[in-house]
Amino acid sequence: MADKPRLLLVDDDTVALQVLSKTLAPYARMRFARSGTEALKAVNEELPDLLILDVNMPGLGGMDVLAALRAKPASVHLPVILVTSASDETLEATALEIGAQDFIRKPFQPELLVDRMRALLRLSALRAPNASLTTDRLRQGARILLVDDDPVAIEFMRASLAPLGATLMAAADGEQALASMHDQAPDLVLLDAEMPRLDGYAVCQAMQVDPVLAQVPVAFVSVNAEAKFETLSFAVGASDFLAKPFKPEVLLARVRKLLQLRSERDEAVSAIAAQWQELGDRRVAELVSVASDAIVSVDATGVVRLMNKAAAALFGISIERALGQQAEAVLPGWMVMGFVSEAFGLANERRRSGRGGRVFRLYRGDGAVRSVEPVVFQQGSAQHRITTVVLRDATDRIAAEQRREVHRDDVVTSAVQLALLQALASGDRSAEDLLAAAQGRVALPLNAPRLSEFDLALEIQRVQEWGLKRPVPIRLHLVLPTRTLGAMGNADNFRQGLEKLLAVAASCVTRGLDVDINCKVEEAVSLDLCLRAELADHRVVESPAWRLALMQLGAGGAITAEDAGSAHLPTTIALRLLRPRASTDVVD
Repeated sequence: MADKPRLLLVDDDTVALQVLSKTLAPYARMRFARSGTEALKAVNEELPDLLILDVNMPGLGGMDVLAALRAKPASVHLPVILVTSASDETLEATALEIGAQDFIRKPFQPELLVDRMRALLRLSALRAPNASLTTDRLRQGARILLVDDDPVAIEFMRASLAPLGATLMAAADGEQALASMHDQAPDLVLLDAEMPRLDGYAVCQAMQVDPVLAQVPVAFVSVNAEAKFETLSFAVGASDFLAKPFKPEVLLARVRKLLQLRSERDEAVSAIAAQWQELGDRRVAELVSVASDAIVSVDATGVVRLMNKAAAALFGISIERALGQQAEAVLPGWMVMGFVSEAFGLANERRRSGRGGRVFRLYRGDGAVRSVEPVVFQQGSAQHRITTVVLRDATDRIAAEQRREVHRDDVVTSAVQLALLQALASGDRSAEDLLAAAQGRVALPLNAPRLSEFDLALEIQRVQEWGLKRPVPIRLHLVLPTRTLGAMGNADNFRQGLEKLLAVAASCVTRGLDVDINCKVEEAVSLDLCLRAELADHRVVESPAWRLALMQLGAGGAITAEDAGSAHLPTTIALRLLRPRASTDVVD
């Protein structure tokens, strides 16, 4: 309930209040007043988020209430929608000039009131605390794009808006309009609905998915005055709707109001950015400071205004040195007019197409190369624009993905080898047949390798117990991670192969054999067996028994088996097992 806006509905007609209450109940928390005097008292008691005010009331009318509200600092920015049964366009223009945000004529469809209420609240959501309603606070040199396929309509709007002194641009269809906006975003768009090639509704929808253009207010100007067209306009993101024909003073008043709200919002964005930099809002600054992703904000001139510790580490520069400097000069690889613009454009394009994010490489001054995934946000426009880039360091993730690709290839190859070795060990196929198949000379159907999960720590323990009973003792020293490891393979073949390998090594020493076993888990389970003893005969590593033991280890699931081949131990044997599985059982 607390997230709903607070509305004050003012009308001397009880039936009208009941209709409004029923329409707006799902969207707002409401209070009611039946006269202008009650309305002013209710505003003084609690300032609402929006006031819906009837014009024609006995005593203090809606225009009088509006004037009184604008004369008080506490309510000077209160959004007001005036409602009247009068069809006087001069009254509408006057109401907008003295401070109403919208003007709706009775009778109206309830859905339209909801649409206009939402559009106004959305446009008024962020306002500068010291914003003024006077026209001298309008954006200097505002740029307004007029979009209509009718040249007469374009000229009429030009003449109507001439008193603003704004820069007026024109487009004859939707495609021209979007191309113009992508070159430079306007401050306001007046958009016809029915146009060739790309209609106004499609243009407005395209603007909403662009983070920059989504901030630009859109007012539809259409000959289709039916309620369904107005509803559709607000559904695609419009801020206002004007039905043709209209008086020039009405268009001028509505455009002034939209520009005023846009100007106040941009001032608020700049104020927030300044507060961040000056640590006015220390909670936000602390969150940004400790964020794991690199965050950098630059203003419209490319000067670094905000930077966190992760960004300093990524770019290899201190925060103190970067703040207040041109990003292109102090941040290696930034290229503020190239890197940010390119990342911004590509990110939007990829989001619309559903593709993954683009990865950029940053070449730092110390020679390090980092791979980053950018997400770019922009607020405000022209001299008030703030660009914030969030850079996720993807270097380690990309390296891990590359290792996984290599491992995937190894697993495919090893599965074939394992099937061959198990077929040889079981006697199902002769060595000659398997050799011919491995060389690609014949096609030989093989059963899938027999895999079953086995507990690596348990199998090593069994080998340890077996080794201590040998005439020449074999002592195993196992170093495992903190969790019991499960591997995929044939546990009996693995254990028997390891036992044969150690027995062959032990047969060539006199005082026992010490074996250090180090285990690591990455994309596979890696075992390094380091044999510590003196070999009486170094040819043992080339003996058939040694090779047979390695083969049986392979049949057990050890997908690589290599030995150092040195004449003197320590000899290191590297084994890698298929498909690790880590359980949560802690090893004592």
